[in-house]
Amino acid sequence: KPSSAASDVYKRQVAAARAYRRATGRPCVPVFWVAGDDHDLDEIRTTYLPASGSGLDEDLAFTYPTAADRRPIACFSLDDSSRAVVDSARSHLRQRRFGERAMELVDLYESRSLAGGFAALLCELLSGAGLVVIDPVRLRPLAAPLFERVVSSPDRIVEAIHSGRERVQANGLRPVVGDRFPLFLLVNGKRHHLNPTADGMRVESDAGTTLSRQELVAMLTRDPSTFSTGALLRPFLQQYTLPSVLSIGGAAEVGYHAQLAPLAKALDVDAPRIALRLNATLVDGRTAQTTEAATMIGLSTAESATAALVKGQPSEEQVRIRELSQHVEGELNRALDTLPENLPQGRRLRSGAAKIAKDIRTFSERIDKARTQTQEAQLLRMTKLWNQVFPGGVLQERRWNVLHFVAKHGTDWIGELCDHLMDDPLKLTHRLVAFRGARETQDNPDEDSALRPTEPEENRNYGE
Repeated sequence: KPSSAASDVYKRQVAAARAYRRATGRPCVPVFWVAGDDHDLDEIRTTYLPASGSGLDEDLAFTYPTAADRRPIACFSLDDSSRAVVDSARSHLRQRRFGERAMELVDLYESRSLAGGFAALLCELLSGAGLVVIDPVRLRPLAAPLFERVVSSPDRIVEAIHSGRERVQANGLRPVVGDRFPLFLLVNGKRHHLNPTADGMRVESDAGTTLSRQELVAMLTRDPSTFSTGALLRPFLQQYTLPSVLSIGGAAEVGYHAQLAPLAKALDVDAPRIALRLNATLVDGRTAQTTEAATMIGLSTAESATAALVKGQPSEEQVRIRELSQHVEGELNRALDTLPENLPQGRRLRSGAAKIAKDIRTFSERIDKARTQTQEAQLLRMTKLWNQVFPGGVLQERRWNVLHFVAKHGTDWIGELCDHLMDDPLKLTHRLVAFRGARETQDNPDEDSALRPTEPEENRNYGE
């Protein structure tokens, strides 16, 4: 799925490459590595779009229906059942201001695999930015010598992986990747893990087939593309075939790169440098214009601002005014008790005392009503903002498809965001990116005026 997380990677890649060229004068090309050889279809089969621009409705889920069968992602494409899902998403996106632009991007998946469609989408979104999109299948023949080192010395490779895990643990961290052998074999188009044995390797999930090391080397010579890398070997495939200045990755990638030093020594390949990808949250609609946006994301005032409304308890002011009303009524009645009992105006005066006390209580109720309305409006804004930052209870980048933002805001903002990142492309602060000029109306909460992205703001209240 073309998630916001993936888009955050390539935005930082482009910005980092530009910054390197500017700082050194040396050529540098941003490269996006499409993980089309991964077979975990279940990890990417579902994507989400907001049901509307209100920020209050449940997200709509769109799921690729074909069952996973260990084939690489690059082997899956659109069929009749998946086109029905795509058509449903198209109908939803078409209602947005830039829906036609989103449709053009969706159409890129037609006659392509899921990996190929995603690669085409990236190229289109960053056309002119110089991003090179790589399909690892094309580079595997160049990596045959690297694969041969892995196949020829499996015990050494496993020992290096185990040593990498121990080094991470010694620093008080939890290893991200296990110590399994990091190589797969494609058998009848399906990806199977290779497990070292005493005299060769066993192909898991393939009736227990065992191949000798000589047979594996011969297979490498005939067709290196039948071998596929695991998580710990993939960075070395990238580094071996395309020596890099810097890799950009998410938290998981940074985590398993911490385990690579012993493996780099065993393979005689430089361990790649890595930096954390851009972390950003896109905020639009009226929630982007509120002056309390940063504070509300930090939630430093959320509880105190709505405590009386949420908890259903009277405010301190309301309690004091009720006490004042009772006190005033009591004092007036005590003053009336000093008057003669048969005073003609006595009944009218006591009625007036009761009315004064009632007017005080009524005034208090009006204050509370106004306060509640204000709190409800603030709570509504906070709820909308919260649902933009954490839709479905997870980070926005892990939930919403980038086509949602394209359909609502077009694509010009992507290039502008890359330009803004040039000032400090590797900054770790989580950035709040607000679309200025967005408006919401009661009749059409998704209606937008002319939009322009602002410079990403540091949000010091938001966890990095």
